[in-house]
Amino acid sequence: MHTLFASLFASLFAILLCGSSTHSVKSEIYLIPEGFEGRVNVIFRKRTKITARYENAKRVYIIPSDGILVSDYEFQEGMINREFFILDSRGQRAPLLVFDGKNPVNDELRIFNNGTLGVYGNSDSNLKRYYHEFLVTSKNKIDKYFSMDSIAEFEAKVKRKIRVKF
Repeated sequence: MHTLFASLFASLFAILLCGSSTHSVKSEIYLIPEGFEGRVNVIFRKRTKITARYENAKRVYIIPSDGILVSDYEFQEGMINREFFILDSRGQRAPLLVFDGKNPVNDELRIFNNGTLGVYGNSDSNLKRYYHEFLVTSKNKIDKYFSMDSIAEFEAKVKRKIRVKF
């Protein structure tokens, strides 16, 4: 009897947990300029006045040519449905797929490392900046973005843009 009650309680808890998380799924759209290849950071800052853009209740991030967007959105955690598009000069969108490890195509652009989160600055400081990072590249070029020189160059650009030491 005790194991039956424990089993029912665990099942009910799992159902409630799964049910509540499906309602908290957020959606985001990333618009990446045509011809861009490299590391992307969306850096979040807290603002009282939101100047951000939405489409059908989805946050829209328009990535600049340097790959570093300082966003007026507040950082959010949890389940996030992200859609990625290449944006051409006429405003037309073409879907950009997330690399999932299946059927790799070595020379086609994909999104890699989607969901990478971090913080610039001291995590105990009010000046800290949370960020979401991913790579726009092909499978056969991905290694160059993990060299120490590439990472240092990108971090120097971030420091100049957000003026926070890390």
